Amino acid sequence: MTRSSRAIAASAVLFVYACGGETPPTTPTTGDYFPVASGSRWTYTETRPEGGPVTLEKEISACESVTFADCETGEPRTFEASRHESIGSNDPEENGISYLVGSDDGILRVLQDMFDNCDTGTCDLEFQQRYSPGFLRFPSGDLGAGRSIGATHTRCEIDCHAAEGACEERGAAHAEAMTIEEKRYDWTIDLVEDVSVPAGEFTALRMTRVNGDTGETKRYWFAQDVGKVLEQEVDGETVRREEKLESYEIGTTTCGS
Repeated sequence: MTRSSRAIAASAVLFVYACGGETPPTTPTTGDYFPVASGSRWTYTETRPEGGPVTLEKEISACESVTFADCETGEPRTFEASRHESIGSNDPEENGISYLVGSDDGILRVLQDMFDNCDTGTCDLEFQQRYSPGFLRFPSGDLGAGRSIGATHTRCEIDCHAAEGACEERGAAHAEAMTIEEKRYDWTIDLVEDVSVPAGEFTALRMTRVNGDTGETKRYWFAQDVGKVLEQEVDGETVRREEKLESYEIGTTTCGS
């Protein structure tokens, strides 16, 4: 039986809890901090301690109907999704096409195609990740500082070279080509602060996300009606990777409008 994106809201597992301590700064409670309108484009400069800067191009290219097989049941899942393209990073996980849907819990990624060898001009489909109910990219609801959110999902990663066409056809893959894992990420809404990047100065909402398995920590700065303006992967106080917004353009057409 086909499951639509409407099932997302009922299936997502989110844990919301309060943080103690001093009263945090006042923050906006609403706003579009993660635009997914078709025609939106962002250019970032990525820097790492071990390499020179890399230009990242990211775009919401279309609203697309996407269907793929659930890794565990084989049943088809169908969504009206925003197609998000990202090419240019040194990291294969950052080169890809992901499909984003809105839900009661926030913006979720339900499918991602991951490419390698893009620096040669011939991107090869390396892995495909399918998420159930979806990988939270930005939470919905109150955006006040101090809110914490724990989000879980099941991630199925398919080795496209071993999957005999399952990635291209988005069908069922044999067990040897799949890795299925339960994932948890803990988000904290930190504060609102002014941040300066090459694209300009923004009053941004800062959020921290921690991988529950590895402890990998990322900080994000989101500006209203712009999206992500700054991202840092940190180890304590050391910045291991950074993305700064160089330019942007926000579209007007969203899925379902």
